[in-house]
Amino acid sequence: MKDCKSKAKEVRITNPNQQEQDSTGKIITNWDFDAMNPAGGILSNTVDLSKFAMANFSNDSILLFQRQKTYESKYNSIAIGWNLFTFGGTGVPSGYFHPGGNGGYSSSLIVDTNDKLAIVVLTNVSCFHPKSENIYVLG
Repeated sequence: MKDCKSKAKEVRITNPNQQEQDSTGKIITNWDFDAMNPAGGILSNTVDLSKFAMANFSNDSILLFQRQKTYESKYNSIAIGWNLFTFGGTGVPSGYFHPGGNGGYSSSLIVDTNDKLAIVVLTNVSCFHPKSENIYVLG
């Protein structure tokens, strides 16, 4: 991913020293996941997640495998670790997204493999905050 930085449209870090906040805006300590680490222990940043998103534009066999539809209902479709979305009524997934959050952070990664676009949103707003859904609207 040598040219990742040249392809990025915008990377904005407003305050890298900002601590996580609960639903009232009070500063809280980081959650310690221990046994739950696979369900929310990812530690990353916008640069690394941008590289991961861009890797999904390739034909890498492992990344293609993880994006295969494994479940479908009339409301949503799911792949391994991804929610799927479609545009244009084709029924063929055109993008993948995965939101996340805990007591002090919320995030969202959206990857449109057809148009080779990605959005990374990382915040220090609790997923329990009354307006945390606004984070997913940003995408």
